[in-house]
Amino acid sequence: MEVFTKDNLLKVVWNKRVAEELAKAGHDVTVILVKTIEDAEDKAVKFSKEVKVYPLNVSAGITRKSLESFQLEGVFGDASIWDRRGWKHIDLYMKMLFEGCRLTLQNKEFMRWLTDQKFDLAFAHMYHTCPIGLIHAAKIPTWIWLNSGQLMDTIAHIVGVPTFPSYVPPTLMDSTDEMNFIERTKSFIGHISSELMWPRKLEKFRIPLNFRMVVNTETQIFRDYWDPNFPDILDLARKCPLVIVSF
Repeated sequence: MEVFTKDNLLKVVWNKRVAEELAKAGHDVTVILVKTIEDAEDKAVKFSKEVKVYPLNVSAGITRKSLESFQLEGVFGDASIWDRRGWKHIDLYMKMLFEGCRLTLQNKEFMRWLTDQKFDLAFAHMYHTCPIGLIHAAKIPTWIWLNSGQLMDTIAHIVGVPTFPSYVPPTLMDSTDEMNFIERTKSFIGHISSELMWPRKLEKFRIPLNFRMVVNTETQIFRDYWDPNFPDILDLARKCPLVIVSF
């Protein structure tokens, strides 16, 4: 059994809890601790001795300081959605994900190890779709999609349990479950926009890198560096047998 995780402390803590509970139940658990940030605090979270940890460094030179500036502006700033400064930082974050995926596939030693382990089950985090592709590439028979927070709108659509915009606002919308007509209209537009934008490339609309989006980009990475006939990762994601959500 294996757990893919990222070098975001909150996400690592969530994966640590899952891994340690499974290990206590007698399972042989390996956590692949993916490092995509150059100076990440990869030793801040300690795993129990029952859990094996495989550190994987796929940093492309992006630093924690550069990402922290993005978080500060996003949380405490007052920029609109069209402010280019915000898009620049989001582009940086997406580059971190994509370059990490590419470097993982180029790491032949890791890919050989992943395949040779013959894992019977894998857990993939929610941030992007590279772990789903890795699970397929390593021929791991089944997997679980871990959400460390609420069920992401995009994942809900993919697995066939879309949320209801009349009383469930989309991610980042400032609203409760009690909405007036205008707020419900905004919620509906937000949910539809997420469904349209996430899996597709939108270069012709001159939308920045993050909206060219994860699935198509990472599918192409697998076709460039692993197998030219690699299946569309979106099709693999639709076959997810189980989604686990943290409340």
